[in-house]
Amino acid sequence: MKSGQSNHDKARSMNVFTGEVLREYDYLSDEEVTKRIEESWKAFQTYRKTTPIERAKRLKKLADILEKNKDRFARTITLEMGKPIEQARDEITANVDECLYLAKHSEEFTKRQYIDSDAKIGYIRFDPMGVIFHVTPYNFPSRLLFRGTLSALLMGNTVINKNPWNCPQTGLDSEEAFREAGWSNGEFMSLIVDTSQSETFIKNPYVRAVSYTGSLQGGEKIAEIAGKYVKKTILDLGGSDPFIVLKDADLERAVKSGIKGRLLNCGQSPTGAKRFLIDEKVYDQFKDRLIQKLSEVKIGDPMDKNTTLGPLAKKSLWERLNDQCERAKKNGDKLLYGGGTPKDPTLSKSTFFMPTVFEVNEKSPLFTEETFGPVFALMKFKGEDEIVRIANNSRYGLGSAIFSTDEQRAEELAGEIEAGAVYINHFADWDVKMPEGGFKCSGYGRDGGVEGCHEYSNIKTVWVGY
Repeated sequence: MKSGQSNHDKARSMNVFTGEVLREYDYLSDEEVTKRIEESWKAFQTYRKTTPIERAKRLKKLADILEKNKDRFARTITLEMGKPIEQARDEITANVDECLYLAKHSEEFTKRQYIDSDAKIGYIRFDPMGVIFHVTPYNFPSRLLFRGTLSALLMGNTVINKNPWNCPQTGLDSEEAFREAGWSNGEFMSLIVDTSQSETFIKNPYVRAVSYTGSLQGGEKIAEIAGKYVKKTILDLGGSDPFIVLKDADLERAVKSGIKGRLLNCGQSPTGAKRFLIDEKVYDQFKDRLIQKLSEVKIGDPMDKNTTLGPLAKKSLWERLNDQCERAKKNGDKLLYGGGTPKDPTLSKSTFFMPTVFEVNEKSPLFTEETFGPVFALMKFKGEDEIVRIANNSRYGLGSAIFSTDEQRAEELAGEIEAGAVYINHFADWDVKMPEGGFKCSGYGRDGGVEGCHEYSNIKTVWVGY
């Protein structure tokens, strides 16, 4: 079995805003893929022996390269997937921050841990595994490439990355930066390969683990193949995050955070606010403020630094989101604001989707499915017992948020929410010092922090005598 057949005979770098094809790339053959894996394994034999201090030096140099070339790298991201240019710059800034953080803690995260045990001497080693097959999605084509790759390289592994078919140049830019920073002997490769070739990677004995970020459906296929060959997987999958507003919430803050959490990356974020669960006592106030603020959103050319909402990355995303909205109407959900394409003729030919607000019930496709785009699904609830049930009534469990002026109570509720992360009076942020990942059908394993580094290691117990 393969991980899925691609509908694209070539990888294609194009300007999403204008539709102009910038360049097309042929996929590597399976024979070429096998050759690259062998090269990566050969590089691993040498790289695994480098010291944490040497790896830290490369990380610092990489941070400097990214900072100096931030505008160029950000421009490519925006061209290929359509996010506003300032958000593309934020991706590069986050990569810089993580490089510096891991460099600072390189010795701490890789050193052995001594255990008070029955052994004369007992300790845990964090040994490198080998070649890591890393699959990057289109929505954060730079940030999510660097996120797992940096941890894997710090631990002494080599990495082969697969970028999405519609963001090939972003992957090649990244490889260029890694090479310049010192990973120039095959320790990191970003290959242009097809989705259908995943099994070619996973079955290879030199590939020791798979890190995949993407849809639940894609993750299921990757997990199935990895299980067949008994390979470790780290899966960061979809989300339908509850955004909970309690009756004592600061509504101005909640609305502002809700808009940012839903419109970030043009709504194409797994951890984006999806299901807005509002206490009935403040529901109308929240709804009115939300719609008023959405009317002020600037939609347009993503290269314009004032733009806050650009086009969706692919036409297929627009079609899926529009279908979900049409099915929501048939379900009896009430359209409160927006929907469809902008009326501006300069925008209507691209993949823009207007900010959209629905009032929904629990059977709505906007509630039960992951939505990837600027759609707000609002629902009333009565009391905290009901909100926990509604929030957890999803197969997903990636992120979540609780807004309340009673932080202690919000923290108590956080313990009842089935998710990999809970944000209180804040939403969907990234801190390089803290792990990130999903629960339930949102995946397993963690990236970020020391926990994320240890995911990419053979955790080995050493027992000396009695």
